[in-house]
Amino acid sequence: MEEINPPTRAELTNRPLLELLQQQNEHLQQQNEHLQKLMEVKERKVEEDSSNKFKRFASHNSLVYDGTPDPKAFED
Repeated sequence: MEEINPPTRAELTNRPLLELLQQQNEHLQQQNEHLQKLMEVKERKVEEDSSNKFKRFASHNSLVYDGTPDPKAFED
């Protein structure tokens, strides 16, 4: 039969520290996942904003310079 030794003092001291480190690691992993999701949302928002700005600009149907040398004639 295998003899079971009681934990040493060092093992008893290190156990709570190990548990705390494991909890911190889990918490950091959750934060990292959350930040990655936020970055993805931000990237999509930036892409949408850029697309919308171009659409708004294009919707103004700006005049196109026809090469007329007189700026006043072009303005009219």
